[in-house]
Amino acid sequence: VMLLLASGAAGRQGPTWFLGTAILAAVLLAEHLYVAPRGDLHPERIGKAFFDFNAFASVAFALCAIAGLVLQGHS
Repeated sequence: VMLLLASGAAGRQGPTWFLGTAILAAVLLAEHLYVAPRGDLHPERIGKAFFDFNAFASVAFALCAIAGLVLQGHS
């Protein structure tokens, strides 16, 4: 997450990049809380968390990054 913030700042990305990063961070936190609520690891949840949560996070971040490029007028 820190590298995404740093690369967004270095690349002069707009607010949609940072919105995407915030969504990604929130989904990663939710994923962690789903797999290990109150620190109690549930190994049977890892597969669902990995595929479902990461798929959503990746698509959400990509859409925010693409929206930022479109709004900035890049192709």
